[in-house]
Amino acid sequence: MSRELEETLRDLVERDSCDAAAVRQACDGESIPDAVRGDVWSCMLNVHGKPDSVSSRTMTLADEGGTLREAAQRLATLYDEPQSNPSFANDLEKVVLAFCQSRDMSFDAQSGFPELVAPFIACKLSIGDAYNCFYSLHNKFALRDSKETSWAFSVFRLLLLYHEPELCTRLDTLKLQLSDLIGTWFTTLFAGACAPPVTLALWDFFFQTADPFLVFFVALVLLVNAKDAILEADTDLDAIKEFLREMPQQISDSDIPDLVDLAQHYSTITPDGFRAQYQHSLFNASGPRRSGSRATEQSTAVDPNVLLCFHLTPSSFLTRASTQSEDAVPLILVDLRPEVQYQEGHFTGSHEHLEAQLMLSDPDLFDTQLSELKGRTEHGHTCFMGSNVDDHLLEMVVAKALQKQFCGVSTMEGGYEALFKTCKAQGTTDQFLDGVYVDHSAVVETNPLVQEEEPKVQPAAPSRLSSWSTAFKQTRERAAAAYREKKEVWGTKLKEKSQELSSALKASIRGDDGLYRPDEIKAKFSIDSDDEDDEHAVPSVTYLEQAMPEVITQKTRAGEFVVSIPLLEQSQAATNVFPCSEVQGEIMYPSVLVLTDTHLLKFRELNAKDRAGLIWEKPFRDIVKVTARKKYPLISFYFKDESADTKSAQVAVHEAAPPSTQPQPQPADSSTAVPETVSKQETSEKSEDAADASEKVDQSEAKAKESVVSEPSQDGSASTDSTTEPAKKTPDIPKGTTLERILVPQLRQAKEALQAAILRSRGQTS
Repeated sequence: MSRELEETLRDLVERDSCDAAAVRQACDGESIPDAVRGDVWSCMLNVHGKPDSVSSRTMTLADEGGTLREAAQRLATLYDEPQSNPSFANDLEKVVLAFCQSRDMSFDAQSGFPELVAPFIACKLSIGDAYNCFYSLHNKFALRDSKETSWAFSVFRLLLLYHEPELCTRLDTLKLQLSDLIGTWFTTLFAGACAPPVTLALWDFFFQTADPFLVFFVALVLLVNAKDAILEADTDLDAIKEFLREMPQQISDSDIPDLVDLAQHYSTITPDGFRAQYQHSLFNASGPRRSGSRATEQSTAVDPNVLLCFHLTPSSFLTRASTQSEDAVPLILVDLRPEVQYQEGHFTGSHEHLEAQLMLSDPDLFDTQLSELKGRTEHGHTCFMGSNVDDHLLEMVVAKALQKQFCGVSTMEGGYEALFKTCKAQGTTDQFLDGVYVDHSAVVETNPLVQEEEPKVQPAAPSRLSSWSTAFKQTRERAAAAYREKKEVWGTKLKEKSQELSSALKASIRGDDGLYRPDEIKAKFSIDSDDEDDEHAVPSVTYLEQAMPEVITQKTRAGEFVVSIPLLEQSQAATNVFPCSEVQGEIMYPSVLVLTDTHLLKFRELNAKDRAGLIWEKPFRDIVKVTARKKYPLISFYFKDESADTKSAQVAVHEAAPPSTQPQPQPADSSTAVPETVSKQETSEKSEDAADASEKVDQSEAKAKESVVSEPSQDGSASTDSTTEPAKKTPDIPKGTTLERILVPQLRQAKEALQAAILRSRGQTS
């Protein structure tokens, strides 16, 4: 077989145009015979027949300290060439000096250049062919940077972490630098670590595969084989380094085919995205290195030092999932999205579902489920998938999985949103995705309570609402400017308040999830005033959780809820659902008003499509008064709020009363009386505007003489009277009462529904 291969290869390389692809195909994974190795290498490196540009060149670079000459003589002895090839050392030295001259660089003893040139000289190539081969090798296979800070060692660490997390963790614990352990392997392509026959046999496969990353996987196989010795070496770092230095010398040339087979196996089960991302940054594949080019090229790739694991592109994942054979290592997708999003649409192949939010809401249960997941996936690789590219819970889950030493951990690049788009572009949605709402299942929100845009302003409405819309449009720019000005301050304030959880739960402040709320609205927590350990307070079960749990898509750690608006409309517990707008001074926030048999709930629409956040839920017995007019589709609710202090109650009354009968509020504590996003000057202006607006409404109420009025009964519950009475200029509102103004386009239906609901509530409580 060797003789036949030699003749075939000789015939191919002696042709006028040597075809590298034909030569690789003829080799077919076999070692190349010594007699034709040099010519075959030059053909596979695409330099066969190129002119000699070295023999006649005059060398001007000096070998400072004689380090190059010393290395050349040492390698001549190693390759046993002083007798058969007396010019070995001189030719090697001349090739290295010519290369340094062409790159305008001085010789560096740590560059590994002599070790990389020696195999070509040993193959009996002329000095010109040896130079051309080395030049091509350096451009295609050599690392751009082999220093300790090189990205090559960071990428290799991710590779080791993917396949051998226990070994990688052990090396990290011992603080062993990979550059110290395997730096020579990478710098010299094992020529500086193995015996000459092993180097020649190994390079046969390097050039046949034309894969510069093969050196990574060969190094991985060697480290995996050294795993037991490293784990048993305790903390003797010198012993580990010495063991790894001597290990390649124990390999024989007959071991190379099996070694390369294992390396290629690891290559096929590794996410291939890292090749495209880092090949240009790690290797000299683009040609000669220029000053400053590395920084520019690396800037297009993600710094591997900041990655927890490899990313898997959706197309690569789908390809591997559809072509996975029975004997291959299974790739299991772990979907981390909430249950509602998972049911709307999910991957149909081998997958698991684990809610990432459990890590925050129930850490013990999450830890148990993660341990069970490891048991089910221990014989495969796991790809964790979040909602989209901004899903920060994904990184927390991956870090936890790596702590538990999951094997083959990767993440889906772009999350389910990217997977959905890829399937849709490929036309494979029916093949790979399933669920109750697949076509719209990619509409997700990782952290929907954080609003990144200025508050929405109600668009202009025809006829009766035109005057309102005009006023809102005039103040839109001022509100947006105030939002942008305060946006950077929010992050600092929220961080400070999150460190004071106990006071934050008891005070009327913005939630730590970033959602803006009026000051009278507080998070729904159950706090025992005698409990000194407020950090461990447990949220109470809300009415929404009891009556409509199916509409909840997310619950934050602060106890706030995000719901699906379509599910709200379909809920059997909701008797009426009205699109509306919450009126805050001159700004309106698109909202949803929901009536049930016993409660009134208000949700504010979020940036995510068909998603809303719960602002408050009130039992009908807490409604003190309701007013509504025909001229303006505005409903004013006066709620009993026993938790509000006297100051906040007075502010609510002042806001409702005309300025002629009530003084303007001057709160001492801005955190209680005014929203944090509005300056003091703007607060004063808005208070005056609100009072003027209230006076106009009250005057129109007196003229219209049509209202829905509820007077508080003796037990504090709301009573409804269908008769009409004039509105009072100074409402008689008890202390501890808050005012909510809601603009409802479907005013008539809302009035009738409210009347019926309050009457039903009276009948139930009387």
